[in-house]
Amino acid sequence: MRDKLRALKKYVVSDLVFIIALLLIPAGGILAYFTMVTDENNEFRVRHLETQLEDEFEEPENFSAGSTYDKKVSVRNMGSVPCYVRVFAEIKQPSARTVIEVNYNSEDWKKDGYYWYYNDVLEAGESTSPLFTQLDVSGDVVDFEMICYQEAVGAEENTDAVTAFE
Repeated sequence: MRDKLRALKKYVVSDLVFIIALLLIPAGGILAYFTMVTDENNEFRVRHLETQLEDEFEEPENFSAGSTYDKKVSVRNMGSVPCYVRVFAEIKQPSARTVIEVNYNSEDWKKDGYYWYYNDVLEAGESTSPLFTQLDVSGDVVDFEMICYQEAVGAEENTDAVTAFE
């Protein structure tokens, strides 16, 4: 009986050693996983995109039929990022739209939908050529207001102005 007990003890001890070994082997891997440290250096450069609409216009007291008035609208890049720009420009009053012709610069600007897109990349610190320079009046205008606003998007990942805004 003692021999049977010794044999049983031998199996129990060897089974316990085997079970403990099975439990300790993955513990080392798990411990290594949770204590592993890596360093990554990510470099970020923050750049500034800012544009401003420039509008040169001395509004007369009265618009006279057959007259031409100087009005220059352009965009200046005030930031540090090259960009594409577009401008929405429209005379607000429907009655004034019929008697005022805006002389748009279709050489440097392209009309697509409601917007005029500047054909070139606008570099930091530069201004666009004027979108228009004159208003030709063919009839009497009682009330005049022109809505102009601009939008800009970085030029680095874009190939042309129209697709840059899609």
